[in-house]
Amino acid sequence: MIANSPSLNGTRAGRGPDAGSGPSLRTAGAAAVASLLLASGTLLLAGAAGPATPEPVHFNPGAQKLSIYEQMVRVQVTNKDISFEAPEAYRESFAFWTGRMKNVTKTELIEFTLTSLEPNPEGFLPFRRQASRFMIEIAKDGMPMEPYGQLQRQVTTLVWEGLFDRFGNVVELEKTAGADNPEMEDLTFPFMDSALPRIEPMKLRQGEGFTDTTVLPLPSRLQIKGLEDLRMIRTRTYVLDKIAPTRVVFTVKTTYANDPESVPTVPDTFCTIKGEGEGEASFDLRRGLFLTHRDVGLLTIDLEAPLRPLPGKPETEKGGSARSHLELELRTTVHQKVRRVWGDEED
Repeated sequence: MIANSPSLNGTRAGRGPDAGSGPSLRTAGAAAVASLLLASGTLLLAGAAGPATPEPVHFNPGAQKLSIYEQMVRVQVTNKDISFEAPEAYRESFAFWTGRMKNVTKTELIEFTLTSLEPNPEGFLPFRRQASRFMIEIAKDGMPMEPYGQLQRQVTTLVWEGLFDRFGNVVELEKTAGADNPEMEDLTFPFMDSALPRIEPMKLRQGEGFTDTTVLPLPSRLQIKGLEDLRMIRTRTYVLDKIAPTRVVFTVKTTYANDPESVPTVPDTFCTIKGEGEGEASFDLRRGLFLTHRDVGLLTIDLEAPLRPLPGKPETEKGGSARSHLELELRTTVHQKVRRVWGDEED
């Protein structure tokens, strides 16, 4: 039994010191520890570079030929707050009009149907657009006010013809049929037409994005001489946030500012526009177009304009000037879908 027990020096009893040259337990243990440390060091070095950088998402936007686009666009403008500074003789009149304008909300909802054709020789895709449904509501403090008469019906008679570029951006749009009503100039068609951003092919990783800048009229036209046609710049920054196999979501940050090329046309008249907002938009990677878009922003307008003399009040002969501060909440929502009506979607 003793002959089969291990000796202190790692050899078996009954075998001389020269009977074998295998490693001792201590030597074997040290080798195992060294191997473990070496492997750990290798793992640490391999992991030092961190996780692999995700592949960028490829965006290949495109116009869909021989298809029907259905777009539902909702634009809501609310006069959140209005204040003024004016000489004593004008304050009663200013208070009356600001009281009528404050907390008034105008909501427009329109459904567009676009029918696309085959590309023309220049590579653009012609389309025809109709307003299949239109609704407008004006409310003060949540209570409906007098509607726009025949305007709702007249809008549904409108027809436009236009062109998509190969990326699906509208490059031309012209009204070709429908009723003419001066009240339509007060509708938010410029915001409806530009509710979705322009986009071109690109590669983006999560956290990266692009910017879309548009020149627009004010959402509510100013009835002040010299400021009727004032325009502003809307800048929207899109950042890639959520990624799925066929759809991605962008966060949207919006800013508003004066258009430097649009200035008051009457001396001593001034207007400062600023504001910001946020929202999100989803993009269909397979079809190459935006499916939804929503944003809400707060637009502030500070203006100063000269006053006209009031009849029967000699103290106003020199006129003077007044200042006003307006806060407008602007909400825009878009839902879009497209379906092929002729041929295969892959061709």
